[in-house]
Amino acid sequence: MEVLTSTIRKIQLPVLVATIVLVESVLWINSMEGGIIKQPLFVLGALLTAALFISECISQRNLEFSYSAINILLALHIILYLCSAVWKFDPLYTWEALAFGISCCIIFFAGSSLFRTQKEITILFRSLELLTILLGVIAVIQYFFIDTLPVNFYIKAGGRVSSLLGHSVFYASYLVLLFPLLLGWTLQRRHEGASIRGRHLLLAAMVFLLLATQARSSILGWFASIMVFVFLVPKSKNSKQTMTFLGITVAAVFFYSIVLRPDVGRRIFTMFETSQSSTLARRMYFWNAGKDAFLASPVFGHGIGSFERTAFQYRSPDYWQVSSEDIVPHAHNELVEIAVEYGITGLALFAITFIFVLRRGIAAARNVNNQNRWILAGITSSIIGIAVDNLGNISLRQPPIAILVWVFMGLLWSQSLTTEVRKKIRLKVPLPTMVCVVPLVAWIIFAVGYGRIQARAIDSSVHVLHAMDHGEEPSQEAIQECQAAVAENPESLIARSYLTMEYVNAKQWTDGLQSAEELQQLSPYYPKSALMKACALLGLGRYRDALESIRKELSERTHPEAYYIQAMTYRALSDSSEERSALLNLLRKDIKAKILYEYRSSCLRLVAISRTDFEKKENILLFDSLEKLITAEHEFFKNLRVQESVHS
Repeated sequence: MEVLTSTIRKIQLPVLVATIVLVESVLWINSMEGGIIKQPLFVLGALLTAALFISECISQRNLEFSYSAINILLALHIILYLCSAVWKFDPLYTWEALAFGISCCIIFFAGSSLFRTQKEITILFRSLELLTILLGVIAVIQYFFIDTLPVNFYIKAGGRVSSLLGHSVFYASYLVLLFPLLLGWTLQRRHEGASIRGRHLLLAAMVFLLLATQARSSILGWFASIMVFVFLVPKSKNSKQTMTFLGITVAAVFFYSIVLRPDVGRRIFTMFETSQSSTLARRMYFWNAGKDAFLASPVFGHGIGSFERTAFQYRSPDYWQVSSEDIVPHAHNELVEIAVEYGITGLALFAITFIFVLRRGIAAARNVNNQNRWILAGITSSIIGIAVDNLGNISLRQPPIAILVWVFMGLLWSQSLTTEVRKKIRLKVPLPTMVCVVPLVAWIIFAVGYGRIQARAIDSSVHVLHAMDHGEEPSQEAIQECQAAVAENPESLIARSYLTMEYVNAKQWTDGLQSAEELQQLSPYYPKSALMKACALLGLGRYRDALESIRKELSERTHPEAYYIQAMTYRALSDSSEERSALLNLLRKDIKAKILYEYRSSCLRLVAISRTDFEKKENILLFDSLEKLITAEHEFFKNLRVQESVHS
């Protein structure tokens, strides 16, 4: 039994480091495939770390932990997650969000308790350094040899590497986190007399790749972290070379962004642009939805993991006009997301925790008697940088970024980086030593069950991807893939949505109606579910029910395609007045959003059903506005005006 206890103690740290490396390594996989396996790796690794800790406590018959305010705050976080899950339970969103939140707390505790010596902290930093080199090599290959790679990576217009390491946003956040840390470790190594030339090259490559992602909030967060680092880093002769390198790097960033790649500079400086197509304009719809959702439940919020479903309900139905996504799983602002899910209670708890972390990091970094103050300055700068980044980003809710942030925060309290003597609390665990295997057996059982569920979810997503490969044209193969996806994961909203769309496209109205109703039972406000239901009802000749469904769609999404289905339904009912009203709304939305949805057929139909002079004059004014938007269609609109004049 002593051998088992010793083994458990020895493998705790390797398990934690391996979990971090595995979760981070998913960054290089294409975003959709990588997104599927990030959460299971994170949750299973965190729970195994917790199981090993509990097993060690049982084997030693002693539970020991530090008495500090941060541990109390950590316990309050877990209580908040559990209470929120019970208070607003949703089977589609709660379980995964709860597993994610508890895993974050476990990683924080592991970061503060498992790194006891300088050697152990070096193992973590060397692992992160080697991983950063590996990811950097892959990213450089993608960037420079994109045309010859057999893997489907691509670069958007303007040279933005949108799939750089799976997703440019997440990789940019990774660089924001790792740059100050590795910079601090470089100073620490130089202070100890080690060579740092290779590390300077790595840091320079990280800055270049950060610019290649063109993730503006991450670049802003990086600048913020650098300013904090300069303020915190101890001034000494040993740090002059690195600080000189840092100054040259910042200058090179400006030169690259303004002279060599002005498109990058323009993208960065247009961060706060308020035009209709700007990123800020799209985010405003998320944030306004978050504000309204928060005001609807300001004290305790709508429940853990609830932002996606509340955004469906509270956002403006005009969100699509700024090319905003239909599915918004994150608020693109961490404060908004916390406010929606936990209300004022959660905001207060997270704010207090963040203040404690910053106070701890700043005090430790400015302590001249602490030989690790360079590293502590890097960790503190990383946390501030990622906080700024996530005022417009979503990466804190992604396992590869979350695991680093929470372990970094825990490191600020670890014995390996501070010399503080803290009060210990010891509790007796009067259990037989053999019981120490129970947590490990429980983890194995959970891992098998959880792994099977996640494997089916992965299979479901793969089937959806195969269905997407068939394109927009309806096909029986795509329907079969979507049916298989739903069979593997009946609660997958994406799979059900694609299945409904395939049924409607194939004009299988009965199956499409049933699928749409099942989708709405799972998520009443899921985007386009009411539209697809209306299409199926229209195809079945249930016109009044179709109108009711399309009214629900228009309350959630005022896209021209909804008005098109509405016009077709009124046409089937021979109600030309309401049909005309729907067509006018369709064309006005086309003009406002500057899109070209069914404008030809709608204009021709307007001419056919308009009777009075007032209606014809209204049509001509609308045609004039459309012609200004579509200058290539001058002859088409000229003929329409001639027809209206002749009829008049």
